[in-house]
Amino acid sequence: MKSEADAHIRLAVEMLREAEMDLVNGFPRGSANGAYLAMEHAARAMLLADGQRARKHQEVIGLFGAVFAKSKRVDPKFHRYLIDDFDLRNVAEYDPLPEPPVSPERAVQSLEHAREFIAMAKKFLEEPR
Repeated sequence: MKSEADAHIRLAVEMLREAEMDLVNGFPRGSANGAYLAMEHAARAMLLADGQRARKHQEVIGLFGAVFAKSKRVDPKFHRYLIDDFDLRNVAEYDPLPEPPVSPERAVQSLEHAREFIAMAKKFLEEPR
């Protein structure tokens, strides 16, 4: 599962870069979506490294909370980032109102969450098991 976890981290980094470009190009909705997906892939990598597998977004969020946040293996704020930015992602993807549904400031915050989350996940994956 290590190679699969590594692939998820690589994808997380790629999605973060795309989300940063979306914001620079004036697309905060796409930026928020990409930032959440970057975190979701980093969370999947951590779960795989821990022998856990989840299929759906809600499963990833719930399992991450149970395995890592609740047990304090990672700071519980990372679980909160996943929850909050998943909610923002849903607004970005599906809610045309209010206009704009995602402010540039909130997209910046989501990008900051994603950068911090990916750094934490990389550190976690480097630890011996």
